[in-house]
Amino acid sequence: MKKVLVVFSLSKVRKSEFPEIMNAILAIVKKFDPIALKIVGMYNLLLELLPLLDMYTVKYDGYPIPKDMVALRKRRQKLLKSILKQLSVIEDAGLTATAQQAKLAVPYLRSYLKDVTKVSISVNTGSVKQLLLNLEDNDPIKTAMVPLGLTAYFEELKMYQQILNQDTDTYREKLSVHSEFSNLKAREQITFAISNLLNAIELAKVEHKELDYMPLITELNVLLTAKQSVIKSRITRSKNSVAKKTTTVASSTTTTATAI
Repeated sequence: MKKVLVVFSLSKVRKSEFPEIMNAILAIVKKFDPIALKIVGMYNLLLELLPLLDMYTVKYDGYPIPKDMVALRKRRQKLLKSILKQLSVIEDAGLTATAQQAKLAVPYLRSYLKDVTKVSISVNTGSVKQLLLNLEDNDPIKTAMVPLGLTAYFEELKMYQQILNQDTDTYREKLSVHSEFSNLKAREQITFAISNLLNAIELAKVEHKELDYMPLITELNVLLTAKQSVIKSRITRSKNSVAKKTTTVASSTTTTATAI
């Protein structure tokens, strides 16, 4: 009877075990030449999923907000306070030379920046982004800001916000990679691809009787059998542990009842 692959369920494989199993299967199949054995299609489909292993091998620490991002937020906050102080200075000075510009620019800027240093980061950011966006096409306000000495402040604010926008996008991407949905999706894809490759080997063996698949199947079986044994031992230990705890609890209850 021709040798067949052992039946191996990936449902019991732990997250930490996927990289080792996937890489080992790929290495074994590559060793025996997937092109020559007519299974290169399914081999390549599994190979393409290698980048997904990053979420299994790279330590996930919850990705706290980067220190440089926190520092930049503080600098932006300090700059916003300076801008508000400058608006107050302009109002208090009441210079005749810049009265028209102040009348135009100060109320406009305050409408966006009122209480901006007291609200949450998200509200703060939303106000700043909206103000900077609207300033882009508001030439009268930008022109009025020049003699009031406000242009440099807002150029600096714009620079801070652009960097923060980029950092926020990167931070969000890192979090999304390690979301529960992404982890489940990656496991699903890898499991499906491994199963397809193993099935492709079985089908190719039937279709191409002139080719010798036994060396490949033998080596894969050694790998899969070893992994299967590890999983079975783990399940047995888990069951024994539960049984032991149940027995201990029952014994403790009986002893207590007897003592009463």
